[in-house]
Amino acid sequence: MHSAQSSKNLNLSSKPISKTQIPPKKPAWWQNLYIGFILAFILSIAAYWTTLKNQYALDDYVSIVQNKFTQKGFAGIKDLLLHDSLRGYLGEGSEFEARYYRPLSFVTFAIEIGIWKDKALPKSHLINILLLAITGCLILVLLVRYLHPEQKEIGFLTMLFFILHPIHTEAVANLKGRDEVLTFLFMLLSLLLLLRYLEKKNYRWIVFSCISFFLAMLSKENGVNLIGIIPLMLLLYRRLTLGKVFQITSIYLSIAILFILLRYRIVGFTLANPSQDYIGNFYYAASLHEKLATIFWILGRYLKMLFFPHPLSWHYYYREIYYQTFANPKALISLLLHIGAGAWALYYTFLSIRKKVVFNPYLRARVFCILFYLISIFLISNLVVNIGGYVGERFLYQASFAVCLGVAVGVSAFMNAINKQRLIWKQIVMASVGGVVLLFFIQTSSRCKDWKDNHTLFLADRDKCPDSVMGTKAAALAYRELGEKASDPQERERYFQLSEKYINHTLKVAPFFIDAWVEKGLLAYARKNLDEEEYCYKQGEKINPRHGNVRNNLAKVYITRAQNAQNQNDLAKALMFARKAREYAPQDPAVYSNLGLYFALNQQLDSAIFNYKIAVQTAPHNADHWYGLGWAYYQAQNMTEAAKAWIQTLQINPNHSQKEGMMPTIQQYLKNKQKQ
Repeated sequence: MHSAQSSKNLNLSSKPISKTQIPPKKPAWWQNLYIGFILAFILSIAAYWTTLKNQYALDDYVSIVQNKFTQKGFAGIKDLLLHDSLRGYLGEGSEFEARYYRPLSFVTFAIEIGIWKDKALPKSHLINILLLAITGCLILVLLVRYLHPEQKEIGFLTMLFFILHPIHTEAVANLKGRDEVLTFLFMLLSLLLLLRYLEKKNYRWIVFSCISFFLAMLSKENGVNLIGIIPLMLLLYRRLTLGKVFQITSIYLSIAILFILLRYRIVGFTLANPSQDYIGNFYYAASLHEKLATIFWILGRYLKMLFFPHPLSWHYYYREIYYQTFANPKALISLLLHIGAGAWALYYTFLSIRKKVVFNPYLRARVFCILFYLISIFLISNLVVNIGGYVGERFLYQASFAVCLGVAVGVSAFMNAINKQRLIWKQIVMASVGGVVLLFFIQTSSRCKDWKDNHTLFLADRDKCPDSVMGTKAAALAYRELGEKASDPQERERYFQLSEKYINHTLKVAPFFIDAWVEKGLLAYARKNLDEEEYCYKQGEKINPRHGNVRNNLAKVYITRAQNAQNQNDLAKALMFARKAREYAPQDPAVYSNLGLYFALNQQLDSAIFNYKIAVQTAPHNADHWYGLGWAYYQAQNMTEAAKAWIQTLQINPNHSQKEGMMPTIQQYLKNKQKQ
């Protein structure tokens, strides 16, 4: 009986269970896109929240603070769309015109100023953070929904690495970097809309995709990289025929041509900096061999920065970067690595087109990552187009996606290849990923504080690239300005000595760097060393006799020398120095006002009146110029013209310091006028 009961129980337990009875496997939390979206925003805000207290820095002044078109708010949008992006900063006729056409980020700044006026700064930083978070969301959708739906962890890991990667701090923490952020955001959106079109076969999606592509190029010219990425994605992930790929790509190519024609119509094709020195146009003196070797040496350095982003700096200039040859193993290895990886990826792409290989998801992703990276760095490499800069963390914003994706693919492949008996390896990998994410978060958060303002940034980075002349000059400037603000004489001199240390090192590395001579002259001015100041500007004049700052500062030197000569009652010498000041700044009304003074003191009253007239014509709202003109007429016994000039003086400044002295002449003039 016991045996029968056992048999009965056995039969019951051995009945097959239907599929409907098996509870569905609950997906991991990280497979939920909405949780991923929330995480993208939390991480972006947590890593970059300190930027909300940051001020403007570096090229923010060119793009926002000192750009008259941007400062107009809504009224400046038309000018931003119809002119070179730097026109609002440099003005008409600059030698740097016809160089940049990246209006979209400038327009967003103008809109923010139009809405929030002088309170726009923290909102602008917040917008940069939100744009990064949105980019993370688009990465998630692209990878989890379309490219790697079976390996969702790839999308989540890529999003984590991308949002927290310290290399992005320049693009996100510095407002000017918004052009990079917007470009990649619209590129991702364009890819997503194209995939949506292929999924739904509704042409409105491809129209939206083309609009997004156009906006990417309006943000920055390297949005045109999408022309290479689209066929790559379609061939590898959608296995379309070459004919279909060509048909789709040709649509985007026509949009790119439209943008190029628009750009040509507004600013021309020029991208290169016309300057003839290592600072502004680094490759101007390089042989072809040196240029190629240096470019690949820099590309190797870029790879190091992407995998080991420390230390980070805003300045990677001469002579931190200098000419290389392929005798340098780093340049040669970088060349072989880039060419070898590209050839390998193209070979497998060719096999895929010929249907001679069936990709597994990881092999396909590796091929995609390599070619995406090479396409993204091509335009910023200076191989074909001189982009004006030669190393910059912001240049890697787009290309870093390929590296983040590649690492995520490697982690996913390794985890799936490990069997259950080797669970410890999975734990080690997950701990390593967590450690990298934590280190990225810490470094990104810390680096954002360095971008607080120019002084903080210049001093934080002063020794990271010790031979970068832009960095050492900037450190000298920061210390000089701190010294000028210091009230304690000892502290003031300590700052000046630090400034001198860095500017002397700058000139030792690059004696042809004219801006460094100007900075050293400003330090001499702060120390009231007129002879040293003149010497520095004269050295700058030897390098470039037409340099604006050199000429204007020399004019100020000679105005000071004229005043000193006047104090010593050497009026002839004072007039001589005033004439020299006019030679260097013939457009400055203050120069003519000073010249008028010294002509008058030398009893050359006709010349004095002539120069004062130039001053008031050039600067009609300057009360002191009008006073000087009236004084010259007064000395010439022309009381009527003196009174007219002084009336104009008081209309501009009713509380002028010389009001009491002017009033008798003015009153007499008015009485005579009433009698008439």
